[in-house]
Amino acid sequence: MITKIQISTLFAVLLALFSFACSDAPKQTTTPAEPKIVMKTLDVKGMTCEGCEGTIVSYVTKVDGVISSKASHVKESVIVKYDESKTNIDAIMETISKVGYKVNGLKEEDTDK
Repeated sequence: MITKIQISTLFAVLLALFSFACSDAPKQTTTPAEPKIVMKTLDVKGMTCEGCEGTIVSYVTKVDGVISSKASHVKESVIVKYDESKTNIDAIMETISKVGYKVNGLKEEDTDK
């Protein structure tokens, strides 16, 4: 048979465990990476009109971390401003390729940056 002392002890242990689990102990927090904003110009082939430019801009700006983009079918280029702590140029180039355009890499003026 369970005695009053055993019940009291069990209750005290459960109360202590509950109190510990609900304590205001400091929680681990992760600090977000410092934003590193960069601008790159990509050499993109296959655009023939402003509609192509709009398609690329629409898809590229949906990539998390992309701040802005501007495409030019005349210059065969896409200028992208993005946060390197959230995305990278490879992900952006892959996005452009997936919508049907050929990305030849960075334009000459960006290769030494």
